[in-house]
Amino acid sequence: MSRYPNTVFVILALILSFLPKNLAAVDAENLPVIIAYEVERKGNFLEEPGNNPYEILRRFGRAINKSQSLESGSQFSASLFDLEKLNQKDFLKPITDDNLSEKQIKSAKELIAKFEQDFNSLINENTDEKEAVIVKIAFESKQISDLVESALNEAPENEPRHKLKLGESEREQIRSRLLPFIENSDYFVGIFSASNNGFFSKMKLVSKNNELPDDKTNISISDYVNTSALAYIVQHHGNNDVKKSYEELMKIPQTTLIESALSSAGLSLKDDILTNMAKESIIYINLEPSGTSGLPDIRLVAPVPDIKSLKTILPKLKQLCVQTGLFTEIKEDKFTTVKLSFFMFPNFGVFTGLIDNLLVIATDYDNLIKEMNHVSTIKNTRNIKTKNTLGQYKKYVRINFENFNTQLQKLLQSPLLQNKGIPPLPNFSFLNDLTNLTGTFEINSSEATIRLDIPIKQIKK
Repeated sequence: MSRYPNTVFVILALILSFLPKNLAAVDAENLPVIIAYEVERKGNFLEEPGNNPYEILRRFGRAINKSQSLESGSQFSASLFDLEKLNQKDFLKPITDDNLSEKQIKSAKELIAKFEQDFNSLINENTDEKEAVIVKIAFESKQISDLVESALNEAPENEPRHKLKLGESEREQIRSRLLPFIENSDYFVGIFSASNNGFFSKMKLVSKNNELPDDKTNISISDYVNTSALAYIVQHHGNNDVKKSYEELMKIPQTTLIESALSSAGLSLKDDILTNMAKESIIYINLEPSGTSGLPDIRLVAPVPDIKSLKTILPKLKQLCVQTGLFTEIKEDKFTTVKLSFFMFPNFGVFTGLIDNLLVIATDYDNLIKEMNHVSTIKNTRNIKTKNTLGQYKKYVRINFENFNTQLQKLLQSPLLQNKGIPPLPNFSFLNDLTNLTGTFEINSSEATIRLDIPIKQIKK
């Protein structure tokens, strides 16, 4: 399990979802501002979206004009801490300035102004700052952690008006996963921009006292990345705390069933499985169905920490498959591979193989062999000194938009999804305006940083 919570990714989603939606009114004038936003239009960018040459920006422009009033150039908004909404979907939902009190608007402006220097350093070098829509977001960690801790300490049965409806396990998850990450930091700042050059976002969580979790291990397997895939994710999951991972899993009721099944095959969830979990992985996704099953092409490559231990328990894993209704079909060719299929769905399978300490998994045999050939070629040439191009990151994501719409339409029209009651989806031709998406996540003891770049294809003049 990863040591790094998804807190910052949630905040990114909050920024992006903030732009196209109408924001709810709030009449609680004294609620504290804990997250501040500023949406600013530079120049006349997208005031009349129909005149923009890019379809994706025309759509974006119509959405933001519907939800934002930017005639004056910028608009301040805020997320308020409303205890009664702590366990509801609209908790921390941004509120526009026309529904905020003067005191709340002032607090939001002061919070944004406080980190102006950070915003200047975060703005993407490819953003056209003369013609753009720019969103800034900021919060101070201590204020949030104090308010959340105070709310968690409230007794719902004694204070029914709060309507928290939080069970003890939910409270414990918030305390163990969210609060430490925030309590160890000082503030968060993020900036998102849209211009004719593309969409760009960069955010950072800052700890002035260098207290963020940093095990100083990043991606080391970038040599094996197969860049021909439509999308791929390379990630280092962090050092595995077996004891903590086991304790977290045991809080899930279904874990006891899995543990019982493993035990009947002579395996231990903690000692045989969790202790040998991969610390790194590469996941590939091609939406276009392929192979006999007609499934999308999904592949995984992961180094096994202790390959000898894995090989030792292979007979027990085979016994586990038999007991749980999984068929195993071993094929000896250039590589030794195994097909796993469930007796109720014999036409669908998972194909897997090993190359030294690298485990390769795919949804189709031919794709498995292609990936194993790729890995084998890299392994045979690794005596040539190479540079780990992703060595500064914990996570790296890339999506190639050149074939995205084509592959998506082939998936939607494939036998796999036909006559399944799925409503027809439009042709997402506006994605053709984009080149690719690149996302990165890096962390050290002082900063956790997320960057998202989506350049737009420039029209030839």
